[in-house]
Amino acid sequence: MWRGKVMLNADERRKREQGWQPVRLRLHEALDEAADRAPQKVGWVFGDERVSMSAMAERSRHLADALAMQGIGPNDTVAVWLPNEPAWAHALFACSILGARLTAINTRAKAIEAGHILVDSRARALIFRPSFLNIDYMEILREIYPALAGKLTFGAEARCATHFLMLTNGLKVGPRPLGSLFTNAAETRAPPPAERLPPDREAVLIQYTSGSTSMPKGAILHHVDVLNFGYHLCTRMGLGPGEAFLNTQPFYHTGGSCGCLPVPLLLGCIMVIPEYYAPEQVLKLIERERCVSRTGMPTMYLREMQLPNFRDYDLGSLKSGWTIAPPAVVDRIRAEFPLEGLLQLYGTTEAGSTCADLGDPWEVRRKSSGRPLPGTHFSIVDADTGIDCPNDTTGEIRVAGWRSLLGYVSGAGDDQVFDEKGRFRTGDLGHLDAAGELYFDGRLKDMIKPGGENVAALEVEMFLLQHPAVHQAAVVGVPDDDLGEVVMAIIEVAAGHVLSEADLIAYCRGKIANFRVPRHVRFVAEWPMTGSGKLLKRELRERYVLELEAQRR
Repeated sequence: MWRGKVMLNADERRKREQGWQPVRLRLHEALDEAADRAPQKVGWVFGDERVSMSAMAERSRHLADALAMQGIGPNDTVAVWLPNEPAWAHALFACSILGARLTAINTRAKAIEAGHILVDSRARALIFRPSFLNIDYMEILREIYPALAGKLTFGAEARCATHFLMLTNGLKVGPRPLGSLFTNAAETRAPPPAERLPPDREAVLIQYTSGSTSMPKGAILHHVDVLNFGYHLCTRMGLGPGEAFLNTQPFYHTGGSCGCLPVPLLLGCIMVIPEYYAPEQVLKLIERERCVSRTGMPTMYLREMQLPNFRDYDLGSLKSGWTIAPPAVVDRIRAEFPLEGLLQLYGTTEAGSTCADLGDPWEVRRKSSGRPLPGTHFSIVDADTGIDCPNDTTGEIRVAGWRSLLGYVSGAGDDQVFDEKGRFRTGDLGHLDAAGELYFDGRLKDMIKPGGENVAALEVEMFLLQHPAVHQAAVVGVPDDDLGEVVMAIIEVAAGHVLSEADLIAYCRGKIANFRVPRHVRFVAEWPMTGSGKLLKRELRERYVLELEAQRR
């Protein structure tokens, strides 16, 4: 019997969550349980491939045996450079069997980013495709490891296959097809680790942060976190056993690796997983698989809505979904999609999450990020004094509970990760209302200080999105000789509208404080994004700071 049960009533769900304890199993143990309960039950749909519980368990075990033959064992790190495909999942469960750790590289990473993760995580092996989406991973690997140059030339077919490469053998042997490892391992069963830590203390995943503001940091996550996180998000969205859920998030992001991949093990649902996000492919899969719920960053929904044939797709099976967006954008999404159960959420790679509930009124759901997941606690703290803030007062969000990282790979700054009460310092701003609902107010580092005043970029963005001609907006701080820093707005104009810099500034004057009014406005047609759908504000800011500096010369 599956542990999950659809929860359509908020009061019923809250009663069930009281006193709840996370499922304390390792990932492969949960997979084995699921395969024993219902071996032929489909848990995952990867494109056109339907994967049952027993098939996932069997293939993962075979990969664990093959990796053990290559010397991979407890506390070793295996890197994965793949899109959302079955081999990624097999690698995660195989690492769980061996007591090893998996880390993932962004499929759009270049040499400096991929090299950082491989070196920082001390990866002993790499499972990868030689190329993907016109990115030549072999060329990048040769740049990172010059010893690879000339080792192996791939044919057209081989470049699409998944390969294995040992990184700790001096690279004397080049990459080889992953399937070739199974021949020698067919008769050899990898022995279980002699000693293991409890599941909530044993690392299984090194999840690198998106790196939108700096080089990524590797957060070390344990089994209990990875296994339970997505289960609670999906139950709050009303997903039940046997129902299909459309995932838009890459596995190298917690939204995919934790919020999607393990969920069928506890909930008995079906995860529908495209290889990578593409607007039309998502709509096709929702229609084909009759998905009742989905994920989506705001940019994803907006891109889908802009497709000329958007209304040709039958999306009537959808009941709920999550996003993270200002109320004006949430209203727009709900108006275009059949998503009466659209929810907001908040979360970090390292710790804690909130999610709204289907039973919450729409006026709450459109603004609030919801309540903390069961077993976790959120506090709002004055970042300067460390004193807890009263309700409806903005401060730093701090989190305690079972969803907490074990530390960072580098160990740098670990002593600053948690405060004196053991709460994780998120670096995000928010406030709680009297009902315990969290409202996200921006990021500590996303504050702009014109003339010493504090301006939250998110606050200005939410105001700009109320303009009918603004499709998307991003606000950054740029240097100013007089005030030190001023507000710049970057705008994507809505289809069929015309908007000038003077028009937008005039719209702001008199409606928001003068120090919040943008001093500069730029217009874009495309945005720099991470693979998980997050806006790369750092790139935007750098682009326009350089432009302004050139103008001053």
